[in-house]
Amino acid sequence: MQHLIEAIIALFIITDPFSSIPAFLSLTAKMTNQERTNAAMTASFVAGGVLVGFTLLGPALLSILGIQLRSFQIAGGILLLLMGVQFSFGLHFEREETKKKKMEAAVVLIGVPLICGPGAMTTALLLSGSFGVPTVLLAAISATVIAYFILRLANPIHSIIGPRGLDITSRLIGILLAAIAVEFILAGLGI
Repeated sequence: MQHLIEAIIALFIITDPFSSIPAFLSLTAKMTNQERTNAAMTASFVAGGVLVGFTLLGPALLSILGIQLRSFQIAGGILLLLMGVQFSFGLHFEREETKKKKMEAAVVLIGVPLICGPGAMTTALLLSGSFGVPTVLLAAISATVIAYFILRLANPIHSIIGPRGLDITSRLIGILLAAIAVEFILAGLGI
C-alpha cells in the first residue's frame, strides 16, 4: 500500500494538472459546460492511456534497445531534475505549442503533452522497475482520475487561487519534482 501511495504522489506531481488549468480554460473557452466536461474526460483518458501503455511496453522497449534500468534511472532523473528546475523558476526549455480551435486538438494538447509528457512516461517506467507494473498501473489510473477532477473544476480552482496561486503551486511542485529526480539518480547510482 505504501508503494502505491508513493507512486500516486509521484505521478500526480509529475503530471501537475494544476499547471494545465490555464491552457485548459483557454483551449475550451468557447465550449459549453458539457463539452468542457467531455474534454476533461477525454484528455484524462488519453493521458491515462499513454501512461498505462508506456508502463506496459516501456520495459520491453528498454530490453530491445539493450538499456539497463539503472542507466534509464539516471538519465530519467536528470531529465526530471531539469523539469523541476523549469517549473521552479518558470523557465521554458521547449517551444510553445500552437493553440488549435477544434476540441479534438485541445484534448490532445491537454492530455499529451500537458498532463502526460515525457516526464510522466519516464516516471511511470522508473516506478514500474521499483514497485512493479501492477502498482504503477493502479497509480497511473488514480493520478489521471485526480487530473480529471482538477480539470473538471478548473473554473472554480482558477477563481479561488487565481493566476498567481497557480504559478506558486507549479513552483512548489517543481521543487518536489526535483527531489523525486534526485531519488531516481541516487537509485540508479546504487546509493
